[in-house]
Amino acid sequence: MFLKSTSLQSQKYLQLWKVNIFLFALIFSFSLIKANNIQITQQPLLLNPNTEENTVSIKFNLSWENSWRVSVGPSNWDGAWVFVKYKISEGDWQQATLSTDPSDYSIENGNGVAATIQPISTGKGVFIYRSENGFGNNNWEGIQLQWYYGADSVPDNAEVIVQCFAIEMCYVPEGAFYVGSGGDESDHFKTFGSNNPYQISSENEINVGQTNGYLWSNNNFFIETSTIPVAFPKGFAAFWCMKYEITQEQYADFLNTLTDTQKSNRYYDYFNQYRHYIKLVNGVYGCDGNNNNILNEADDGQNIACNFLSWADGTAYADWSGMRPMTELEFEKACRGTVAPVANEYAWGNTELVEETGIANERTATEQTTPDNANCVFDYYTGVQGPVRVGNFARTNSTRQSAGASYYGIMELSGNLSERPVTVSNAAGRSFTGLLGDGALDASGNANETSWPGVNAVGSGFRGGDWLYVAESLRISDRQSAGTAASDRSYFYGFRCVAGE
Repeated sequence: MFLKSTSLQSQKYLQLWKVNIFLFALIFSFSLIKANNIQITQQPLLLNPNTEENTVSIKFNLSWENSWRVSVGPSNWDGAWVFVKYKISEGDWQQATLSTDPSDYSIENGNGVAATIQPISTGKGVFIYRSENGFGNNNWEGIQLQWYYGADSVPDNAEVIVQCFAIEMCYVPEGAFYVGSGGDESDHFKTFGSNNPYQISSENEINVGQTNGYLWSNNNFFIETSTIPVAFPKGFAAFWCMKYEITQEQYADFLNTLTDTQKSNRYYDYFNQYRHYIKLVNGVYGCDGNNNNILNEADDGQNIACNFLSWADGTAYADWSGMRPMTELEFEKACRGTVAPVANEYAWGNTELVEETGIANERTATEQTTPDNANCVFDYYTGVQGPVRVGNFARTNSTRQSAGASYYGIMELSGNLSERPVTVSNAAGRSFTGLLGDGALDASGNANETSWPGVNAVGSGFRGGDWLYVAESLRISDRQSAGTAASDRSYFYGFRCVAGE
């Protein structure tokens, strides 16, 4: 989840540094930064400037609870996607380019838990996760990332403000899996000539059509005869998926790093509608669920999934964070994993669901739905009128079913807010290549990745259901809106990003 950042207008600068051959000065303030249960407990320090190589180390501490790594069953692990934003003096926020060499990274103290820092080829962030099997809390001190500030054209004598962000992720390993369950879900995938699920066993081109053995859709809906190209992310290759849908605190933090023009296009005031609590107070975006104009208090709803996100809003967030949209094939992989499908199953691997009917500890970090055994939010006629806190169904000693968790530990893939994947239904969707965001937006605040479905949302769709609709729409393989291109904002639209190369 995103680290909570203070506003530019009211904050002491998170990190101010000035470096030249003769001078290196540090000015920083300390506060506890928290988003869900992931924390940076020390403001980032800038150390060891090298004006010949144009590099500087960024040092901070990182921790979160209930971490895991296992080599049986899902054979996966959780982790943190960490990236850095900077601005020169009073300029605009930019994405820092980090080293792509793992040897440039280190951790001083793992407190008994070995860690891996994995950079990616774009240099726009790193993954940090357990190196060995185990369960428990992570508390890594003295993490050092290397910033190639010269690659960002930052002068040696510049005054730079730095913010670090971290998002909880789940690793989805390489492996074959099935799309479609063999059930009766609307417009589900199947193997043509039968109602059997279709197996995806590589990232090779997939033939789509009414030929025995080809991928097809029940009722011939939201599908076109053609091929799914090699470059389209099919879910066989490994990728990382956000553990939760974007929260309201995360989206507010995103807004606070944009220009005024970008902000105006990326947000419309839906305050206090359908549990949406983002508000602009004194030029700063934050959550104000108790409506007292004091942002981000304990009962302000920061960890509630963020609704009213258009396709353009979600893809802007993905680009800004250095991630990308998921595809609908990756969606089924993230839910089902590599095990055999269960007909008409939900994201937790069976057909058992318990609807929430109320909320306890409303808007707080411990908000939980009632009854205690609820594992899903759907059907506004009998349930909550809006999204709930991400991860709220997990309790002490929860099972996958009772927590509403996917095969890989990803939460709320069924219900809460609609997922917005790239579709295979049409050419616009199939042209998607999985290119990662570069951390930058265009002047209007839109994603600048031209290979992604554009602001008109053509090439996108909906999967997984939400708090508004009936239980049938929550099933993994339900595709009733898989090719619906909706460019507007709505009270049941959310977003979740993935990353992977």
